[in-house]
Amino acid sequence: SWLEEMVKPLHEGKEIVAGYGAYRYAPGLLNAFIRWETLHTFFQYSSYALAGIPYMAVGRNMACTRAAFEKARQSAAWTKLPSGDDDLLVNAVADANNMAIVSDPTAFTISAAKSTWADWIKQKQRHLSTGKYYKPKTKILLGLYAMSHALVWLSFFILMFTPFYKPALLAMVFRCCAYWGAWLFQASRLKEKKLALWFPLFDLGWMIYNFAFLPYI
Repeated sequence: SWLEEMVKPLHEGKEIVAGYGAYRYAPGLLNAFIRWETLHTFFQYSSYALAGIPYMAVGRNMACTRAAFEKARQSAAWTKLPSGDDDLLVNAVADANNMAIVSDPTAFTISAAKSTWADWIKQKQRHLSTGKYYKPKTKILLGLYAMSHALVWLSFFILMFTPFYKPALLAMVFRCCAYWGAWLFQASRLKEKKLALWFPLFDLGWMIYNFAFLPYI
């Protein structure tokens, strides 16, 4: 059951447990992008946590000990924001050894996604405002990832109008096969295989997303 999977790591000595908080499927571009971005976010924070650099979790599917919660409440940033307590807790308490990631399907939670672009934009502005309280190392790594992602696409479009368009096209094909292949593997594990058709569009769309929300990031 969900409770057993999420609590098991706590009995094994972990202080924080993060699971996958999925969104319910609905027709339309907005719902698809919300689910894609949620999947991408889980890939990011789960892989960072497994690499010993935990920085966030999703409050709708996480667990922690009372001691971890009380410790987080003492952090300077805790009362500064009306939301983002899940991320602030991880940043204040988590380390390379005390956080567990649970990706078993029985531990998923499924929530209703925003149904209008206006509501979703307000939600993302609120969520992204917590990032300023991340540790400097985390902010640098996440920033470099977003920058490199944008540079790949921007460089590709520029090179397509130069004599180097053939090697640029070959390099992008190789990159997309590797990147989308990894995405498909993980999406299948997390029961999000239907998102595969959206990978090309949203891969490029994530660059636009980062530029659009840059003031809040």
